[in-house]
Amino acid sequence: KQWYQRRVRGDPRSRSRCSALAIPDTTNITCLQSNKTLQLGVGTEGGKVIVYDIRSTKPLITKDHYYEKPINSIFFHNTDTENLIISACSRSFKIWQADTGAPFTAIESEEDICDVAWYEGSGMFFFANEGQKMKTYYIPAMGPAPKWCWFLDNLTEELEESTENYLRAYMHGFFIDMKLYREVKDIVNPFAFEEYKKSLVEKKLASQMKDRITVKKLPKVNKSLAKKDMHKGSKLMEDDRFGTLFTNPDFEVDERSETFRLINPTVRKQEAKSSEFTRYISEDEEEEDEEDLLAAKKMKKKKEMK
Repeated sequence: KQWYQRRVRGDPRSRSRCSALAIPDTTNITCLQSNKTLQLGVGTEGGKVIVYDIRSTKPLITKDHYYEKPINSIFFHNTDTENLIISACSRSFKIWQADTGAPFTAIESEEDICDVAWYEGSGMFFFANEGQKMKTYYIPAMGPAPKWCWFLDNLTEELEESTENYLRAYMHGFFIDMKLYREVKDIVNPFAFEEYKKSLVEKKLASQMKDRITVKKLPKVNKSLAKKDMHKGSKLMEDDRFGTLFTNPDFEVDERSETFRLINPTVRKQEAKSSEFTRYISEDEEEEDEEDLLAAKKMKKKKEMK
């Protein structure tokens, strides 16, 4: 057999040409396969499979993979009940009815498929692909497992029995048993449980942090104003323009004066509504706490030396 851009010529018994077929596709021919009778499958570079009866130039059927990738494999599977055609391009593997083109099954590969090998008479297929390992698929509807891996048939029967109990068809989908769903989810995402435990720990720590008392340092000048600023979160103390307001005693606000109380009649109520989990300390109190801590450490060292 010889094939060119748009023509197929066959001469199985002699060197002379016995027939010629004009391929109605503008792309190159990438694959040829005969069904050992009068039918010939032609794969094109544009992702189409064209089936001919070699006695006629009119195609019997044309199947498009819709990926516009070259067809690299074609097989014919003829039985007493149905006639199927198996074809593959770099993106998909399809099995379809030879008479109508109706889909039988399909497999889409993440890695590009280079070639497909079929163990004839069985449902075993091998995909040579761009990945590190060759992919193996077993389709029971295409035939039994090979003798050297007979155990696949037993596994298939067990899966069918268990699936009937776990799956129930409903409208356009299935009801799935919760146990089966969790098993499948664990296989897909094996670290889901670890992530769940981590989220629980984070929530527990966050709840404990809420119960803790927050200590905030107050300046020596305008403590009430600084406390109000911390409570509102306005960050007035961090603004350089108002820095001296909390350090210079000349800017101290006399909250005991009658003028201040007339302007701010609700000061006491606002102070009462401040956060109950926040403790405010002045710089003097902080220094006293540090002195007490140092004294306690010295006493502890003296006792250890004795």
